[in-house]
Amino acid sequence: MEKILMATKNKIWEEKTLKFLCNIINCFWYNRKISLLSFFIYSGLIFILSSIPVKIPYYFFDPRKLTLHFIEYFILGALSFFAIRKKNISIAFSIAYGITDEIHQYFVPGRFFDFYDMFADSTGSVFGIMLILFVLNECNRRNLLKM
Repeated sequence: MEKILMATKNKIWEEKTLKFLCNIINCFWYNRKISLLSFFIYSGLIFILSSIPVKIPYYFFDPRKLTLHFIEYFILGALSFFAIRKKNISIAFSIAYGITDEIHQYFVPGRFFDFYDMFADSTGSVFGIMLILFVLNECNRRNLLKM
C-alpha cells in the first residue's frame, strides 16, 4: 500500500513539474519578444561579469568553477534555442560564445583562458538545448502547449 502511495505521489509530482515546465516554454516559445530580450540581456550579463577582474588564485582544475560555467551556459543554451529556434544553430552559437568568452577573459586582469571552462561551457549549452527539446517534445506529446 505504501509503495502505491509513493508511486502516486511521484506521478503527481512529475505531472505538476511537467506542466510548470510547459508553462515556461509557452512563455518563451510563443512570445518572441520575451525570448529575444532574455537572450540578449543574459548574453550581455555574461560578457559584463567576465569583464570584471578578479584577485583570487587560479586553480588548474576547480570543479566548483566548472559547475558554475556549466549552469551559466546551460541557461544560455536554452535561451539561445528559444531566440534562434533552430537546434544546430543554437548549439553552434552557444559554443562559439563560450569560446569567445574565454578568449575575452584572456585579456582581463586576473582571468585566464581555460580549456576546461570551454568544455564546461559547451557541455552546458548542449545539455540546456537538449533538455528544452526533450521537454518540448513531451509537452507536445501530452498536448500541454497552447496552439
